[in-house]
Amino acid sequence: MPLSLSSTFMVLEYEAYQLSLASFIGLLHFMETGADVMKRIAAPMVGGIASALIMMLIVLPAIYYYWKAWHIRGV
Repeated sequence: MPLSLSSTFMVLEYEAYQLSLASFIGLLHFMETGADVMKRIAAPMVGGIASALIMMLIVLPAIYYYWKAWHIRGV
């Protein structure tokens, strides 16, 4: 079964989130000049990216599933 265009974009978007999250986690372990400022910037970004990733992979598909099931039962 071939992948649809939307699932292909979903995989590409997931990879972008994964790379961004990895780079900001790397900033949290930075110990050189300016590390205190970088940690304050990186910590909320890690939380935001992680919550967006969870929303994209778990919450939105669940909402879509229930919406689709409700729509099919309503017809």
